[in-house]
Amino acid sequence: MKFFDMLFPIGRSNRGRDESPCSQAEALVLMDQYDISEALVYHTVARDNNPELGNAVLSDAISDSRLHKIWAYEFSDVKEQATPEDFLRAALKDNVKAIMVNPLIRDIRITRNQRILNLAKLLEQRKIPLMLTYRQWDGEQQDVIDWYELADFCNTFPKLPIISWEWRSRANRPMFDAMQEAKNLIVSLASIWQAQMTELIVNNFGADRLIFSMGLPRLDPGTFQAMVGYADISEAYKESIAAGNIKGILGGADYEQ
Repeated sequence: MKFFDMLFPIGRSNRGRDESPCSQAEALVLMDQYDISEALVYHTVARDNNPELGNAVLSDAISDSRLHKIWAYEFSDVKEQATPEDFLRAALKDNVKAIMVNPLIRDIRITRNQRILNLAKLLEQRKIPLMLTYRQWDGEQQDVIDWYELADFCNTFPKLPIISWEWRSRANRPMFDAMQEAKNLIVSLASIWQAQMTELIVNNFGADRLIFSMGLPRLDPGTFQAMVGYADISEAYKESIAAGNIKGILGGADYEQ
């Protein structure tokens, strides 16, 4: 089985594993080692600190057809920032396939930040996926998503594919509530560590609500392939989670400039 990693990092990160890549060449070697056919790629600087700098470094580093760019969005609501329209126009020109927001760069609320809300409207029109990657600078890293706020945000843009990620979703009851309320909310497999969680989500919400990632830079890159391969679900569902779901989302988006 071949996999499509929906959140593949390039660059250094605190507590990152040694094998986590810092260049395109290292990324391709690692992908071949772990049966990853394609990946949506972001730069760790863009996720954790400076979206504009990280995006620029990523654009200079990525050229292989197996790698598809994610740009992070700077949501500081000041006039010095590019408008959401200009940001999206530049992203499309650079062949970017998904947009990332880390609400925990400094604790903003996605339902109140006007720059994020305005960008989400534009993305919804084109069905370009929005990655909400919740990573704190310091402190606890598990259970950092406010699932009820996330469900409200998703329901504001019901036609927008919204993909959530956090290091570990251990308190899964709020996540279930959010997935029940918001049908466009999709969860990264790398955030779910409990036994039989793949089967539970597939049986209750559908196989299209999960997308594969290895969990880099912090998690063992060989872990989550087994979660798909050994899950007590059909082969068709396994293929969907491994690669089909994210390919379908990208194939349904409008990237015309």
